[in-house]
Amino acid sequence: NPWLHRLWQQMLQPASVPLTLALALAALAAVQLGWVANQFIQPASVQELTGTNPLLEALRSEGNTVRVSVATQDQMLNTLLQNQFAAMNISCLDISAASRIPDDLNTFLQTLDNDEARLWFLAGVKNVVVPQQALPQLRLDPAVAANIDHADGYTLEQPVAPNLPSHASVGMKDYLAKATLVPHSEFLITDAALLKRLKDPAWNPRESVLLNPGHKLQRFFEKAGGASAPDKVDLKTYTPTEIEIEAQSAHGGYVLINDQYDPDWQVRINGHDAELLRADDIMRAVQVQPGESNITMHYIAHYHVAGLNLP
Repeated sequence: NPWLHRLWQQMLQPASVPLTLALALAALAAVQLGWVANQFIQPASVQELTGTNPLLEALRSEGNTVRVSVATQDQMLNTLLQNQFAAMNISCLDISAASRIPDDLNTFLQTLDNDEARLWFLAGVKNVVVPQQALPQLRLDPAVAANIDHADGYTLEQPVAPNLPSHASVGMKDYLAKATLVPHSEFLITDAALLKRLKDPAWNPRESVLLNPGHKLQRFFEKAGGASAPDKVDLKTYTPTEIEIEAQSAHGGYVLINDQYDPDWQVRINGHDAELLRADDIMRAVQVQPGESNITMHYIAHYHVAGLNLP
């Protein structure tokens, strides 16, 4: 083709080489994007990506102080997880890239990977959502089966059998609350020892928090006097950057916050600065003295550059 021949000759002229290279790189990028789209992007309807359904409404109504765990290998549930969960403020254990410290989170998840019952309890998972046909598999784990309170069916897509819901939301009887008053602590010298204790069935998370040495802990003495008020924790405010908790403790202890530790959380107790403790490997805790404690936590992300903390 004479026209293509002249165009090719012109593109090879020294003055045209920059434009030729730019066009070649653009074509290469287009090919790469097309390959990625073909391999990793699954097309979905706008309704599927933005619509709601009874399952999502039920999970949203519980707020973000409890979590859900989703069978991400199910395409329908994975689509909901990647789109509507965040938009509807549904807290989920399986949302990736939810942490500034992903290595610590991955270690925690991998440590408990073979013990779903312990993982869901420690992570505060109230509901587990699975395809309907996977429900019998959950009941095969004695620890999980013993903690199942109920299972509600939801039809999110065409069911495999008539009159059978396509998915199930399984409610757990017991799970660690967003804020818990824990009376005791255990010190583990190494991270390996702490992770081993984390998996130990004999460890009761409501009785002791697991800590590494080095925290500036105080020793409290029980006040003399009449009968003490019962221990309690009241979560007043919970947002991604602000937390307020009212705690009442007869003997002192630790308020465990069921969320990932980050050193940029600033803590005050009764108006005074307090130390944020890294507890149970990746959770947060603060030590409280006997009596009433007003705990406020405020998050401001800092970037650590050359020893400086830059907001």
